[in-house]
Amino acid sequence: SLERSSQAQALGISAALSFSPGRDRLRATLQGPVGEPAQLSLRLTHPTLAGLDQTLTLVRIAPGLYEGRLAPPPGPVLLQIETGEWRIGGPWHPREAGAMLEPQIPLTKGGP
Repeated sequence: SLERSSQAQALGISAALSFSPGRDRLRATLQGPVGEPAQLSLRLTHPTLAGLDQTLTLVRIAPGLYEGRLAPPPGPVLLQIETGEWRIGGPWHPREAGAMLEPQIPLTKGGP
C-alpha cells in the first residue's frame, strides 16, 4: 500500500540485494530501523506472465542480513519486500548481479 511505502520512506528503509552467479540464491542487506524479524517475504512479480511470479522466504543470518533461494526468472521482474509496517521494491533483470530496493512512492501531478 502507499501507506507502507510512505512509512519506509519516512524511516529511510532500503535494501541492497546481491545474487549468486547462478542467480538461484540472494542475500539482502537492509538499511534503516527494520527491527529484526526472523524472516522476510520477497515477492518477484513478472510484468506480463503471472505464472512466473514467486514469493520467497528470506531468513535472517545476521542483524540486517537475510538470505533466500529462488528459481531464476527468464527476464525482468519487480522485487518487493513488505511487512505489516513498510514496503520497498524495485526492478531487477537476471543478467544483473544486484538490485536496490527502495520505497516506491508514485509521483503526483502538479507542483509547488
